[in-house]
Amino acid sequence: MPPAAQCAGDFTPVAAVQGSAYTSPLLDTRVRVTGVITRVEPAAGFFLEDTVSATGGQLAHGAANGPSHAMFVASASASAVAAGQRVAVEGRVAETGSARDTLTTLVGAAVTATCAETLDLPLTEVRLPLDARQREALEGMRVAFAGDLVLTDHYNLHRGEATLSAGRPLRIPTEDAAPGAPSARSAKAGRDRELHVALPGQDRPALPVGVTVVGLQGVMGHDGRAQRLLLESTPQAGTVSIPPD
Repeated sequence: MPPAAQCAGDFTPVAAVQGSAYTSPLLDTRVRVTGVITRVEPAAGFFLEDTVSATGGQLAHGAANGPSHAMFVASASASAVAAGQRVAVEGRVAETGSARDTLTTLVGAAVTATCAETLDLPLTEVRLPLDARQREALEGMRVAFAGDLVLTDHYNLHRGEATLSAGRPLRIPTEDAAPGAPSARSAKAGRDRELHVALPGQDRPALPVGVTVVGLQGVMGHDGRAQRLLLESTPQAGTVSIPPD
């Protein structure tokens, strides 16, 4: 067992590292955090969720409403840790990725102690639509999506990527609204209803556009460009239903 001092004492809550904006208020600061590992990315790092200092109230009517209490820890030795461990970590806060939608990350990080093993993984239930702020509040968290989601784009399915949407497949904004402000509002509504996902492993099921997809559970991660749900298992297909125009 690790010395008690390594698993106790003063930790910075992950929610304080995340803050309520797109960029961490503690950028470039060295911090000490603790949490449960929810997903390991071999040779890259792991996602950690702070279940100790989480204060609840993360959801309001199915949408996130507070700072995320999860983050990514960049570590080349990620193979030495496992999901379900509670660890203490020290590192420097950074924002990785491009554009506004970056991923709050601990870099130059070291696991200073493993404080518990084989813990239950935290899970937050959410549903679409989610706007950009609400998605930021779920960054790095392990989530399960409720409600009917359908496949709206399978162009990159062979690469393990797909786009889902709430209720029905998305349409081109100008199909439903006039160019200009009306179509811009339609595009915004579409972005709030869509969910980009990354499939696990090499299994690429033949999923047609319009198929209902269930079993959507994973970590709200990042591919270096934008947020996407890193699925824990291959989603299951239900019925195909495309509402008439």
